[in-house]
Amino acid sequence: MTDTKKLYPRTGDKQTIYLKTPLQKSRAVVTKDVPPYTIAGGVPAKPIRKRYSGETDATLLELKWWDWPEERITKNIHAIQTGQLNELI
Repeated sequence: MTDTKKLYPRTGDKQTIYLKTPLQKSRAVVTKDVPPYTIAGGVPAKPIRKRYSGETDATLLELKWWDWPEERITKNIHAIQTGQLNELI
């Protein structure tokens, strides 16, 4: 079982997000499934836009980076967050 404290860090001065789930805007009420890497907002929440291109989404899902050891995620977090998959080590 995954430690949810690692996946859902508390909000502070700096927050690291290790989630494959969609991004949710503040105060949005999500009542239905939102596709991976989709930004949703509103009441009820509706998809606003994709975070990455469809090709990048598919590659990130195939990599299953959320199953990687924490050290590997830490080394690659910039590439994951920006969608620059050619930088993955």
